Amino acid sequence: MTLLEVVTAGDREAARKLLDEGSFADEGGPGGITPLMAAAARGDAELVDLLLARGADPRLRDEARDTALLKAAAHGHGHLFTALSKGADDDELDMARAFLRTSGFDPAAVPVALPPEQQPSKTKRAMVGAVARAASFFGDEVPEKRLERAERSENRGQKKR
Repeated sequence: MTLLEVVTAGDREAARKLLDEGSFADEGGPGGITPLMAAAARGDAELVDLLLARGADPRLRDEARDTALLKAAAHGHGHLFTALSKGADDDELDMARAFLRTSGFDPAAVPVALPPEQQPSKTKRAMVGAVARAASFFGDEVPEKRLERAERSENRGQKKR
């Protein structure tokens, strides 16, 4: 079995063994999914920590342009936010927070990585939240497409004024 397969199955011991034997922590699978993304989607903090300790890159994106952070957030796994947010850009952090809010995760429990003066505007936060709510209604879509749709909608609203 591959590292991705054992992580997807949640087999921590097999994952540890494969890593000890030299398996590549960022091994790509179908659609560009990495073992870290699979562990994040499962919400398995122990596997996430193991993979990060063995060099897995949380900034990698799959073919849908999702990262491990976005996978965890989309599945409501707020407990993984801090571990997976290293190296994430502002838009990715905002999108992850929006996903967590829509899944019922307490926004106050989502750590704020930026000082208040660097936080996104209220308009941007509202837009990301609206996009995440719409995405949960319309189905799974790439985060960048969600943001583009929200920006187009906002731009149309400004032109009418």
